[in-house]
Amino acid sequence: MDALLKEKKKNKIPNYGKRGSARSFGRYVLITIGTLIVLLGLLVLAIHVPAMLYKPEETVAVVKENSFLIKPDETGIRNMLEYVRDHQNEDFDNDGLTNGEELKYATDPRDPDTDLDGVCDYAEVYMFESRPGQKGNQLDTAVNDLLKKNNLSVNSPFKLHDIIMWADNLHSRSAGTVIPTIRGYRFKNFNGWAQFPGTVYAYKLDGQFHTPLSHKEKEDAWRIESENEDIEVVLYASPLETIHMLDFFGRKYYVETGIISDIFDIILPKEHSFICCKSVVKQDTFDLEIPATITEAIMPKFDKTDLGRFGKTTSEFENLTKVYTSIKSGKPVAVSLQSQQYGEVIGMIYGFTDFGDLLFADEFGNKTDKSGREYILEIKEQSAITIDHTGELRQREYFDYSGLGFDSEKGDKICFMFPQK
Repeated sequence: MDALLKEKKKNKIPNYGKRGSARSFGRYVLITIGTLIVLLGLLVLAIHVPAMLYKPEETVAVVKENSFLIKPDETGIRNMLEYVRDHQNEDFDNDGLTNGEELKYATDPRDPDTDLDGVCDYAEVYMFESRPGQKGNQLDTAVNDLLKKNNLSVNSPFKLHDIIMWADNLHSRSAGTVIPTIRGYRFKNFNGWAQFPGTVYAYKLDGQFHTPLSHKEKEDAWRIESENEDIEVVLYASPLETIHMLDFFGRKYYVETGIISDIFDIILPKEHSFICCKSVVKQDTFDLEIPATITEAIMPKFDKTDLGRFGKTTSEFENLTKVYTSIKSGKPVAVSLQSQQYGEVIGMIYGFTDFGDLLFADEFGNKTDKSGREYILEIKEQSAITIDHTGELRQREYFDYSGLGFDSEKGDKICFMFPQK
């Protein structure tokens, strides 16, 4: 009997398909698995390719006359030019060149480093005999010579504002800077590592959004990448709580951190696809109003006929601090916004946001235009290592501003008119 059963198993009747060929169950399983793998691969490609091919659009800001929220007074153009010509023996920007020399060499009499290459205009003309309107690499060369003189390397640590920094390369060592902001620190022209005082957790801040920085635990150093674009870093005593944001065809879902969301975070692209997943700081998911410190918008008294405002450079960082202090004490500050192309707008600063931006009102106390757009001057704290007119290296601390159609990075000026003591 056992022999008969074994014989039946050997001679098992095959299962034939429609075309008469015998089916193989194992082959069927392999084909099915292979098909699923191919489909899964195509799905993965469909999800990741858009993110891989994504290129941010390049936008070029064009400032036109009608882009000003308040029409500039065109007589300011003539006043600016005439004031410089009438004071050619003075040095408005304290760079060592007189205003007359600035006119001769086509440099900016109210900016000590016209081409922003780290060498002041005087040093370019008389020490390096280079063109002050054309960027050069004299700063890198000077710092490299100084390092060799002191038997130091590019990677040797240095300190700015109590922050110990290790640079990746010569340019980061020579031009890398950091400056305190209302919320933390702003790094510029620096790639490398930074160690902050005390035990902290460091995050890159973009608006109100936080991104944790890479950390070397042994050295307690945080990774800074600001050589191509300056970044603001904020510090906390403890790590911020995070959750996962799942973007599914434009709809955002927030999921508490767990095993499944961690897997999604690993296998899905972070952004620029129709299905994305990334870890975000929980507090960034809330719509928060930006608090502001304000005072009554009453125009301070000042002499409008005094054209000295066209010879002052008040974009130094210490003047911004004075504005904040004045607002806190309940006193608005008169201000002149100046464009060499379009003219001047006079008004007052009556407040500032927790981000450090300035709240502007015109001479009559109007805080918005007819369409309701609020008058705000966005502030960006800046710093730069500069070879001054004595040949010494120093960190210059200043700020850029933009708003109401003005932009200091395009050459526009700002003059705060503090009351005389």
